[in-house]
Amino acid sequence: PQFATETYGRAIRSQTLDGDPLEIGQQIPGPRYRLVRPLGKGGSAEVFAAQHIDLDRQAAVKILSPKVALNERARAQFRREARACSRVQHPNIVDVLDFGELDDGRFFFAMELLDGQSLADILDRDGPLPASRVLGIARQVCKAAQAAHENGIVHRDIKPANIMLVERDGRPDFLKVVDFGVMAFADDNQKKRVGTPGYMAPEQVRGAPPTTAMDIYALGMTIYECLTGGLPYPTDSLKAFSAAQAKGQPPALASCGEGVPEPLARAVHRALERNPAARQLSMADLESDLLRAQEESGISSPWDDLREPQNLTDERPRNRRPSLPRRIIQSPQSNGTFWIAGALSLMLIASALL
Repeated sequence: PQFATETYGRAIRSQTLDGDPLEIGQQIPGPRYRLVRPLGKGGSAEVFAAQHIDLDRQAAVKILSPKVALNERARAQFRREARACSRVQHPNIVDVLDFGELDDGRFFFAMELLDGQSLADILDRDGPLPASRVLGIARQVCKAAQAAHENGIVHRDIKPANIMLVERDGRPDFLKVVDFGVMAFADDNQKKRVGTPGYMAPEQVRGAPPTTAMDIYALGMTIYECLTGGLPYPTDSLKAFSAAQAKGQPPALASCGEGVPEPLARAVHRALERNPAARQLSMADLESDLLRAQEESGISSPWDDLREPQNLTDERPRNRRPSLPRRIIQSPQSNGTFWIAGALSLMLIASALL
């Protein structure tokens, strides 16, 4: 199924700059890059595959849109995005190679060019993914986001469209987190509602200042989507999403996702708690919960050689059960209901005998 991925907070209305249209094959004025093909376009920037003329090296070049090029807030955010990616220096975060300014005043930065697919494209094509594959993907996102958080950076838009899967050293599903376009620093107290409906935490919908708990919720929702093939709330508008989200927790994973083990469902629903304090306290703690769920469920993942999470901060009992929604009970025509009733009867008989 297709889901809307409109990102709120990116379109910035301001003065516009009458820059010359950029053509494929044209050398970018000023810097030494030649555009090869378009890769994507957002509310405030365009991304192109490009070739460095002198180094003969390919890159992905992100260029600030002319319509926001004179807006100081947009320029400052664009520079912060480039600096954030460059500061973290993590193998699971896209590398920034260069930053500069075009002759017409627009900022640009060059990143490594990734040859792969977004997780969103994979979900659109394949639907739900097996838990073994999801765990390898999720643990890599945890490591990338933990590194960003340790550098004081909150992504604020973790979702399948911003997770690229590439082949690295012959191994598929090596992961790169991209698009820090709405990132914020953790010490920023500015209240601003940004993100993508479907993945925004309740406090993010309300416009609360940025916190790492927002990224934990977004990754929890991304894992939920990977396991079920869909999102539990409507995403066609922020209003519809927030109204549905306010009604309660998503349906239990163990009920709506085939082959989702209960320990894994508990870890994901913990990340989706409405109260930020009830979620895992860090991405490392979320990864630890996922790893523990994997071990309890006896699942083998292609990425089991990843280093175990470090610097855990959550000292609460690891077996605490989150407030899971009620499981969906099978219909009377199904044998499942009778198995449940039979099991309860046996438990009552055993208690009486004791």
